[in-house]
Amino acid sequence: MSDKISNFLKTFKGTLSLAACILVVSELAFYFYHDDTTIRENLGFCPCIFNASKTALWGFWSKPWGILTNAFVHVSNDHLFDNILFFLFFGGIIESALGSKKFVYIAFFSILISSILIFPIQFFYAQNDCSGTCGGIGASLLVYALSSFFLMWFMIEFILKRNPLPKNKALWVVYFAALLIILVEVYLLTTNSEHLPGFVSGILIYLSALLLHAI
Repeated sequence: MSDKISNFLKTFKGTLSLAACILVVSELAFYFYHDDTTIRENLGFCPCIFNASKTALWGFWSKPWGILTNAFVHVSNDHLFDNILFFLFFGGIIESALGSKKFVYIAFFSILISSILIFPIQFFYAQNDCSGTCGGIGASLLVYALSSFFLMWFMIEFILKRNPLPKNKALWVVYFAALLIILVEVYLLTTNSEHLPGFVSGILIYLSALLLHAI
């Protein structure tokens, strides 16, 4: 039993460590900052309305650390735990397939690139309030990035390259569930653009890694 637990922790050490970090920092933010508005002001990009105006960039220049700490912005504990759940799901799939080191790089660049993409995308899809991702950004973008990365990896590996399919039936149940979740995500993107930067960044990261022969 101890060997199984040890192997499990070793296989998913990247996902579990980052999930724990997001959980702890987010809960500390709730404790010290008391409400979502002050959390956005200290960890996110913008303290007020995020729209297509030039002043929207001020949140970035005045708080450059927000390009990474925005991943800890959550509007509630429910929002936090939803993100943690889906992060563990998609992160676990990617880490088990590609290894912990590559997963950490993927997660880091997912946060970084999606945070940068929020500005041009928000320019075309202006929001008039602080709700959702647009208010302070948030870990939802990381989840969307990992899901689109998995989608690209799945299509390239098993459809275009025609690699042998895994014999583990349980793994295919997980893959099928992941694809269903992604279908729902894509549908939600058609009605709400707030998570689009994350989805786009996951695709860009996979294509870049493919061109660099990193995966």
